[in-house]
Amino acid sequence: MAFKNLGDKKRAAALPGFIDAAEKIQGLLLVVLVDKRIKSLFQQTGDDKRVNGDGDILSNWLPKVEGKLLRICHVAALLVAGLSRPGQNIVWISDQDEIAANDQRLRQLTEASGRIMSAYLEHALGHLRVGTTASDSGTRDVEDFVAIADLAAGALCEVLNAHRRAGVDFPLGIFVPNQKGMASKIDPLTWWLSSKRSQLKKIALSLEPIANSSKVNVRHYDFSAHGLPDCGKSL
Repeated sequence: MAFKNLGDKKRAAALPGFIDAAEKIQGLLLVVLVDKRIKSLFQQTGDDKRVNGDGDILSNWLPKVEGKLLRICHVAALLVAGLSRPGQNIVWISDQDEIAANDQRLRQLTEASGRIMSAYLEHALGHLRVGTTASDSGTRDVEDFVAIADLAAGALCEVLNAHRRAGVDFPLGIFVPNQKGMASKIDPLTWWLSSKRSQLKKIALSLEPIANSSKVNVRHYDFSAHGLPDCGKSL
């Protein structure tokens, strides 16, 4: 199950049952979108500054891929620091994208994430294990967990991009209806994202550039009934 494959009729038919099962998970689904106009969150005076001593690990990585890895690792570190307990074991599963494309990349991702998390954590963890969907046992359970995040991120990108193409922004506290012409596959996903009563809690954030500034704006997007984006809040 993946957002880009929802044009397939069989997958689309299975989607309602899939997201209904996801709603029964006791957990937090966090989606962080980064505006493509932001070249790097780690630039200082025009240079790409590696952080936490990771330059030796990532020295052969393209700057774009390195920046993606660092963004993901720092967000993951914030989550683990805020939500974990002392001695808790952490399993991080990624799809096989460019930050975990092969065994060497996966080892480097594991080492970099461990270093970055240690800068955020005030307590010791148990084990930190990092894997990809390639480690699925054949039951597809690992792929299903990764698909939950993929569906949410894909739907949010589709909604925000449709509004941006129409020149519609999200003023603070203002209800903004969906744009016409959006793909029908979005409908069950926006209904899902609007659910406030499920065991799976959802937070959608977007990092957007501020004109004539090196700072970024963090916006929280809420979804109300009928899957319509409710507002964007500056944080």
